[in-house]
Amino acid sequence: VTVCEPKFFVPTAFTPNGDANNPTLKIWGEYLTKLNFNIYNRWGEVIFTARRQDEAWDGNVGGKPAPAGIYIWQASYQNVLERGKVLRQQGKILLIR
Repeated sequence: VTVCEPKFFVPTAFTPNGDANNPTLKIWGEYLTKLNFNIYNRWGEVIFTARRQDEAWDGNVGGKPAPAGIYIWQASYQNVLERGKVLRQQGKILLIR
């Protein structure tokens, strides 16, 4: 039996500046479950958490626009066909205003 690896992609930049082009940061993926996706500010504080793929970050923190700059993300998830095996990824996002 062949087990397909989950597909997981996070864009490297987004622009929540009101022009309707790339206004939110959305996770793209297939064949994954038990998602835990966090975005951190420069002080290491969690400023956004998603547990489902349809949750997107609008670039706000506490109802106010987050400053432009680089943010770190970390994700863990499981393959829907191979439950119990936790996969982890991390990366950077550029928020452009």
